[in-house]
Amino acid sequence: MNCQEVLGFCMNSVGIWAIIDVDESIPFFKVPKQDCSKLLLEKMRLSELAKNLDTKYLGAHSSKNNLWISYIEKAYAKLNEGYFNICNNGIASHAFTDLTSAPCRVW
Repeated sequence: MNCQEVLGFCMNSVGIWAIIDVDESIPFFKVPKQDCSKLLLEKMRLSELAKNLDTKYLGAHSSKNNLWISYIEKAYAKLNEGYFNICNNGIASHAFTDLTSAPCRVW
C-alpha cells in the first residue's frame, strides 16, 4: 500500500473559508537533456532514450526546491477545479483574496 501524506490548506472561496486537502504528489514531465532529434532518428531503444531525459516540475516552484509553493498551487487548483482555470482564467488579485480573505485592488 502506498502511504502518502495529506496536507490541508485553509483558503477563502467566495467569502467562505474551506479546508482543501491534497496529497503530496506533484506533477512532473520529462524533457530532453540535449537535442534528441538525432537519437530519435537512429531509432534508439526507449531505455536509452529515457537516459537522456531530465525531470522538470510542471507548475510553480522555487529555485531552492521548496515544495510548499507547489502544494499551495495544487490546493488552489483543486479549489478552482483544475490547473487550467488558475493558469488561463486566473487573476492575481482574486488569488490573493482567496489565500488571505483580504480585499485586493488592481490599479
